[in-house]
Amino acid sequence: MEKQDDLRDKVKQMADQAEKLIDEGFDKAKDSFEKVKESETYAKISGLMGQVGGFVDKKIEELKQSDIPDQMENLRQKAEDKSETIVDQAKAYGSIIAGDIEEVIDNMKEKLKGKSEKK
Repeated sequence: MEKQDDLRDKVKQMADQAEKLIDEGFDKAKDSFEKVKESETYAKISGLMGQVGGFVDKKIEELKQSDIPDQMENLRQKAEDKSETIVDQAKAYGSIIAGDIEEVIDNMKEKLKGKSEKK
């Protein structure tokens, strides 16, 4: 029974030490982050990020107001029309080819039939 109590106490001690180490690690990380936030470099980077965000927003708005979206829509419509034409042509050629193949098969049947009748 005493060994179990000793083991339990040791496990509890280890858990308490681990918790303390974790808390210290979080505290150090928080302190480091606060120091970084207070640094001049962080302030410069934050300012630049704000400028970049503003620049991107401005360019997006300029793009929306330009004729590029209309040009892209026209291009999409032309591509769609062209693809429909190509599909229609492919269907027509497929029909022609199928007819030609059917004719060739019929001719071959006739030739084979003629050969078998000659024998």
